[in-house]
Amino acid sequence: MKTLILTTLLTASVYPCLSQTITAPTIPANGVTFTVSKVSSVAVSNVPVNGGWDFSSVATASDDNFSLLPKSVSQFAADFPLSTHVRMIGTNTEAFIAYNGNDYMYCGMPSMFYPNPLMMHVWPLSVGTNHTDSVNMTFPGPGGVTITRKDKIVVNALSTGTLTMPNGVVHNNALLVHVMRTFSDVPPDGSGPFVTSLDMYHWWVQGWPVPLAETRMQMNPMNPTVFESSTFKTPTTLNASELDAIEVAVYPNPTNDIFYVKAPLNSVLNVTDVSGKHIKSIVVETEETAVNLSDATNGIYFIQVQTADRVLTKKVTKN
Repeated sequence: MKTLILTTLLTASVYPCLSQTITAPTIPANGVTFTVSKVSSVAVSNVPVNGGWDFSSVATASDDNFSLLPKSVSQFAADFPLSTHVRMIGTNTEAFIAYNGNDYMYCGMPSMFYPNPLMMHVWPLSVGTNHTDSVNMTFPGPGGVTITRKDKIVVNALSTGTLTMPNGVVHNNALLVHVMRTFSDVPPDGSGPFVTSLDMYHWWVQGWPVPLAETRMQMNPMNPTVFESSTFKTPTTLNASELDAIEVAVYPNPTNDIFYVKAPLNSVLNVTDVSGKHIKSIVVETEETAVNLSDATNGIYFIQVQTADRVLTKKVTKN
């Protein structure tokens, strides 16, 4: 399965590479939640490729929802004074993050407090961005002993292109970032260090405060097994200001091949024909989104604009 998916990704690299810069996100006051699909035991891509990444054929299973919420929702908020948000997987796993201007920092998790946050990266991100940071902290190990840890991160932004999610949703300008994270642990007897490594690829999309797609390979000390997985996040809420109404424009109408849609950022455009057959899905990432129907037959098509809490449908005719 891994070989097949890697072949698909390498084939996709013939797509043209578009320049994209990811700037610091605006996070709604009540946070943002994502549904998560996951591939266990397989990292579907572990090589940098230019152009497009098509995961539409990847078979995934549902996983716990992922939420980025104001830290005030957590009972441990007071323990992380420098954080601004808490990342929650399901309802039990928490990690504390700080978004301060262009700084994106990791502050730790319950029982693993970072006195000095780890700088994950600084926005903006674009191809060629390189970043390295490391911090030292301590945490309680087995038997109550104190473990000293050095947490190091190395970030390299590699390429941009079209990202197609397993559910068929298309992000036209995603940025692929390689992230290497190492945790070097030293117990009180001075032995070690015992190093755990996370070799990850992240796909960032403008406007979202976390990567929408991620692969990882985890290597643990004294264990030859490499643990692999891939996750894909689908937003259930908008990351822009709430709108009292959806304002949508479709033009020209009728059209020959290409028409344009104005709709709220991060809404999803679903195009269907009169029989209800799905034609394509596109995430709105710019003020004006081009929809190409050159491969479709003449006739009537419906454009469903879907936000977090409402749906509006428009009709366009192709001549």
